[in-house]
Amino acid sequence: MRRIPELDRHNPLSFFEKLGDHEKYPAFAACDDGIIVAWNPKESLETAEDHTFDALRIFAERHGLLISSKNERDDRGCILGAISYDACLEKIGISSRHSSRQKTGGIFHYYPSYMLWKGGEAWFIGDTAMTDEIKNIAERVYEQHEAIPMDWVCDTSFREYRSMFDAVQKHIVDGNYYQLNLTVRFCSETRAKPRKLLQQFLQNYHAQRALYIEGMNQAIISLSPETFFILREGKIMTQPIKGTRPRSSDALIDERERASLETNEKERAELSMITDLLRNDLSIVSQPGSVIVEDSGTIIETPSVWHRASRISGSIRPGMNRIDVLSSLIPGGSITGCPKRSAMEGIERLETSSRGFFTGCGIILTPASMEASILIRTIEYVDGQCTLGIGGGIVY
Repeated sequence: MRRIPELDRHNPLSFFEKLGDHEKYPAFAACDDGIIVAWNPKESLETAEDHTFDALRIFAERHGLLISSKNERDDRGCILGAISYDACLEKIGISSRHSSRQKTGGIFHYYPSYMLWKGGEAWFIGDTAMTDEIKNIAERVYEQHEAIPMDWVCDTSFREYRSMFDAVQKHIVDGNYYQLNLTVRFCSETRAKPRKLLQQFLQNYHAQRALYIEGMNQAIISLSPETFFILREGKIMTQPIKGTRPRSSDALIDERERASLETNEKERAELSMITDLLRNDLSIVSQPGSVIVEDSGTIIETPSVWHRASRISGSIRPGMNRIDVLSSLIPGGSITGCPKRSAMEGIERLETSSRGFFTGCGIILTPASMEASILIRTIEYVDGQCTLGIGGGIVY
């Protein structure tokens, strides 16, 4: 691990944009420690939906990242990747009636070296012989590009959505769910390279858990604000979000939006319900009596929106590795509903198309920690075809 002071003030996104076609499978990931930029993986893995977690377990073990290291200066590199919601369905044992766009369950890359910007400092993890290459990349001329137009078309008609919405509320009245997250897909075409889309969107939107991953003929561009979980030193933490309000340049309007979120009974009740669901989920992988709700609901400020989120933590059971934990918790309860399995079965019956990677999870494995994000506000790019999932929780 080597500090590169010359890059301290270098924008990580600008550095990412300077990567050329000969820097294969570039990745960008915002994590708890800072921002990771990586390229030229030593090994890549794409999985089918029905064996994603077994394949990922073997992949992580092969690169020494299946369990945490206690050495803070361990430089074994990192695994960055994304797991589809459809792979989560398969793991849970729910059959899908939809044909997914790619049948890809997961995309993963092992990077033996990468850049990390944290606390205003630039660090390089890996082979120090690459330092000159990194400085050369930083010195490249950054080419501005025009805004990329996107014309989005929904795959679900208003009549279809209204029918689904009414069906969900009837099921809630009948006692089948407390809440269900109902989503639709918007589609668009572009000739732009997918990494250009990341730059365009991040310029206009702050994403605490941004992630960009490329596969053989697809890319995942996620502007997620939501932490699925962080696993570090035997401790696990999850932070579900329920409730969002827009920011305003007018201070009075901005405060009004924040207060509206803070006092809204529906948002408060929905967050309490999902907090309880995730408290129960964490108990599956945590030592008895260790799961606690650290914060039942706090307003989180970002440059573009207000969020309401809670925080739950626990101590991992002895003998569980990172992929054991991941496969026990997927998918995140905040994007399914409550009870989780019943909501997932309802989603499968009601929604008109496969979710693909939308509402799956992004993952970052380093020697010290594992982080997972919820893939919301996420575009799935396949050969110029872009799919964007949008939805929300339905209650009654």
